[in-house]
Amino acid sequence: MRKEEILNSLDIKSFYDTELSSLKTNSTGWAQALCPFHEDTKPSFSVNLHTGRFRCFGCDNRGSVFDFYMERNSVDFPEAKRALAELAGVSTKPERREMETYDYTDETGDLIFQTVRYKPKDFRQRRPDGNSGWAYNLTGVRKVPYNLSDVLKSETVIIVEGEKDADNLGRLGFTATCCPMGAGKWKPEYNEHFRDRDVMIIPDNDEPGMKHSREVANSLKGIARTIKILDLEGLAEKEDITDWIERRYEEGKDDSEVRDELLSLIEDTSEWEAEERKIIVPTLSFPSEVMTGIAGDFATLYSQYLESPPEFFFFSFLTCLGSYLSDRLTTNLEIHPQPRLFTILVGESADDRKSTAATKTIEFFKDTLIEGFEVCYGVGSAEGLQERLLKASPSKLLLFFDEFKSFVDKCSIKGSTLLPCVNTLFELNRYESQTKHSSVKLDNSYLSILAATTKATFDSMWSSTFTNIGFNNRLFLVSGTGKRKYAMPQQIPEAQKKGIKQSLLEIISQITPSLSMEITRPARDTFEEWYLNLDQSIHTKRIDTMALRLLPLLAVNEKKTHIDRDVIEKTVVISNWQLEVRKELDPIDADTAVAKMEQKIRRLLVNRGPMSVRDLRRYSNADKTGMWVFKNALKNLEDQNLVFCDRQTGEYTFLP
Repeated sequence: MRKEEILNSLDIKSFYDTELSSLKTNSTGWAQALCPFHEDTKPSFSVNLHTGRFRCFGCDNRGSVFDFYMERNSVDFPEAKRALAELAGVSTKPERREMETYDYTDETGDLIFQTVRYKPKDFRQRRPDGNSGWAYNLTGVRKVPYNLSDVLKSETVIIVEGEKDADNLGRLGFTATCCPMGAGKWKPEYNEHFRDRDVMIIPDNDEPGMKHSREVANSLKGIARTIKILDLEGLAEKEDITDWIERRYEEGKDDSEVRDELLSLIEDTSEWEAEERKIIVPTLSFPSEVMTGIAGDFATLYSQYLESPPEFFFFSFLTCLGSYLSDRLTTNLEIHPQPRLFTILVGESADDRKSTAATKTIEFFKDTLIEGFEVCYGVGSAEGLQERLLKASPSKLLLFFDEFKSFVDKCSIKGSTLLPCVNTLFELNRYESQTKHSSVKLDNSYLSILAATTKATFDSMWSSTFTNIGFNNRLFLVSGTGKRKYAMPQQIPEAQKKGIKQSLLEIISQITPSLSMEITRPARDTFEEWYLNLDQSIHTKRIDTMALRLLPLLAVNEKKTHIDRDVIEKTVVISNWQLEVRKELDPIDADTAVAKMEQKIRRLLVNRGPMSVRDLRRYSNADKTGMWVFKNALKNLEDQNLVFCDRQTGEYTFLP
């Protein structure tokens, strides 16, 4: 990666346009702007738009585009070179070469898709595109285990972590397989292929490998005839069966001797027995590694002094920031996504301090931003919302609800147009409804929502009026659990808040008057791969919309002026977590209390595995709906053979 290659690929004008809002170009190939390195009232900064070299005639700061980036972002040359290369779409990695392809076939041996191994080490999946080429995704493709046709012909099968391992075992005369995409990707639909077979699982020697082996064994329990897990001795961290085989070759052994040694180890291995499970049902774990930037600093600081979980503060901050910047920040895409969120903080109980996180974040923004940050603490009708939006200038508004059910109840009033109004304002900045008794017309209106509720209330407050128009999949749900820590919370030192306030003001000053963020080519490729492989279900609706709205938010949160791969990767992690939260909290739509309880029980057993009656009662909130409802729902499920109770352990299991 040479400097010349980066300069030849970098759109220099676009780069300086993004960095300097006051940039003015002329016909000579030069441009002038206010200097970012000193207090400048007259444009004294000049830049050559062909070479990228600049000079300020006020402070005499001068240099190349690399020097500009280093000075502007306080980074060293290697980091500036890497960042500009990514912005220019120049790969910072060694050239990738295709090393091996592994065919995944159906029962008759016909190709379905391939896994491709590259050097430097990387893997991608691809499928025939129907035009003698390849599509690098598995959209609409049936996923199967590796070497499926051989698996179906064999009584004994070895399951390993990768295709290379399976092929090496195959050369020794074993039938070996793996699942596509490696450890942690085993799917229940693979299980039936192993019915009444003797299965030996050989994991890689690391924690993900060990965890994968246990997950596969649990999944095949009651399906495979026998299950063994062979932990190979003498392997270093992250080594696998291929390393074990190669070490035998280095000792001078031939294929027959290596095979006999492995067979002996397999025979000496006892059958796997499932460990007695102790049900611990925590709230879905939030991927804390994404809590970076200013929002991360805010969440870390405030959660040290208050009892709300950090993720409540993190997303409250992003929601407030998105509301303030909703008419000024977007990405350079045809649809121009706005960073507005409808965020709902969902806790188990009042102990989770949901409202505390939201109100403290709003208080912080109002204290930092003297004007332009408008908050409405409740609205009862579309007409009332219209009046409040018209009072804001510009028409940007954050709707806050201490208990989100109050909003749902207002929307449920017969004849109210509040729900369709808010539903439409999620997608658009306009809404119109003309009736005999009321008139609502909104243009250029930017609405965000921040609200709080408990899981029990969230689960019980919905009706088909909301679910039928897709309102629920417009909500960004943040599930978290707080801890009792402080009987008398101490004040947060103002000096610690000051740095975060200053950073927030710096972010906003960068986006004057507006910013349309570029997305680097590597970042686009990463997002596209995630998008094309996203499973299609009721829970994934608008997940991609949420992701596109998060992109510019997460970028400015880290004071970036473009969206790079790091931002994309964090967005994907958050979006995947959001998908799991949706599965956990998806509103139940049923006609009777017993039917609702049946669906709750089924969902708990599917998502969490075997559970005792006590845990089912607790997490289905049975005490609130009544034990008669709970007992009848459980009996109905047993009568329909949808759940099974292990009389020895007392645990219920869902029967698919």
